[in-house]
Amino acid sequence: ESEHESHITSSSLRRAMDLVNLLNETFGDLSLELHRKQVLVSLIFESVKDDLFKKDFSMDQKNLNEVEFGLENLGPSKVMFKITRQWPRTSKWSQMNMPQLESLLKVSSSNRSND
Repeated sequence: ESEHESHITSSSLRRAMDLVNLLNETFGDLSLELHRKQVLVSLIFESVKDDLFKKDFSMDQKNLNEVEFGLENLGPSKVMFKITRQWPRTSKWSQMNMPQLESLLKVSSSNRSND
């Protein structure tokens, strides 16, 4: 095997290992994101289980910007309002590394186009 072939093999192996590491990191992020959303869904169920008809507290601007989850004292509509702000993968509460995910998707789509 020539030095050139060895370099190509080494480079291919390095790219493959980088891809595996990227997949592992993305899988970890997705697992954290799934857990985060499972917690949010459980909060939705808890809000309606006992207090379906509980009147919501008025929402002023200070309350809209709170991050804390004192949701056990809130009515269902306010719980839903707060959760809809926190649900998206792009929210500041998300565990996803979006640039990493986009990079992985690009690699995946370029590999499909090469097949």
